[in-house]
Amino acid sequence: MKNKLDKICLVLSIVILAVMLNFILGAFLGQCLAGDEAVFIRITDRLPDYSSRAEWFTRDGVTDPDNCDYLPPSPFYRTAYDKIIWHHPPLANYLAYPIVKLIWSEDSTATIDEGTKKIRWVAWVMFAFCILSALYLASKKLKSSKLLLLSTAPLIASIPLFMHWGQNWFYHDTFMLVFLMIALLMRKTKYEKFIYIPLAMMVCCKLTAIFLLLPFIIENKKTALCSLALIPYYLQCYIVTGDWVYHYTVLARSAEGRDRIDILWDNANVMIPFLAITTLPFLYTVYNAIKKQGEWLYPTLFVATCLIGLGWTQSLYQMTPMMLAGILIMGKGIGQFIQRRSKQ
Repeated sequence: MKNKLDKICLVLSIVILAVMLNFILGAFLGQCLAGDEAVFIRITDRLPDYSSRAEWFTRDGVTDPDNCDYLPPSPFYRTAYDKIIWHHPPLANYLAYPIVKLIWSEDSTATIDEGTKKIRWVAWVMFAFCILSALYLASKKLKSSKLLLLSTAPLIASIPLFMHWGQNWFYHDTFMLVFLMIALLMRKTKYEKFIYIPLAMMVCCKLTAIFLLLPFIIENKKTALCSLALIPYYLQCYIVTGDWVYHYTVLARSAEGRDRIDILWDNANVMIPFLAITTLPFLYTVYNAIKKQGEWLYPTLFVATCLIGLGWTQSLYQMTPMMLAGILIMGKGIGQFIQRRSKQ
């Protein structure tokens, strides 16, 4: 009877995963080219030049966003996108360079739309890798199909993240998450001594990755050295602009006019099912970590992803790290509960 139940749970897990991956692919291919995503692609296409222009925010890359009929009027376009240095570190751009050069063409709006679909396929493969890695890590210790099935719950609860247009899928965050998952896969294996490589590459993909590095630093203080990989970017900002924190002055404007509590509340409302599902496992892992019967990495990683996803801006794609951390915290919390019950 137990073996039969395990097989049912395994089949259900595979079905849920296949449905969700297919749903995410449909969302990626069906959504229009997002503004920041378009800027990212066009900067990548013009490397090593690392400047940006407001016109690149639009679909065709030449229309003034202030005169674009499908964009709301805003002073933000010029202040945020007419920049001599883009406001994220360039590693993701350089990694994306061969993909963009092979796929992207701005000969016409038709080639732009076709290139968008092809690039979204690449983004989907990267997201699929992250999701599969998270589910593997969530269930690998106990090798339980029941645990695997329960770990898909945060993935299902994250459906709202993929239902809104204008989200950046082929972007800095996607590369950042790939390196996060590579680091987690290497952790506590014979390859752990090389974990500094993906962690350093992670922080060089986007500045908010510093939050994701903190849980690793708490576990191993030497991983703080990975943050030094940002020095070349800061030097570039200073040499070109004379401002060490040039990127921050640009990013800070993205939240102008919005109260931080309002942003947090609006984002949390989108993720109510997700938070309802993951809160109890999260608190349980914290309890076990306090009692020294568990580790701090997964609960602190969950907090770090919530800080990025809920507290910065109202951009749903920035909540995808929460989805992955939710899968991990669900697997870890339920796994710890099962292990405790088995010892009684």
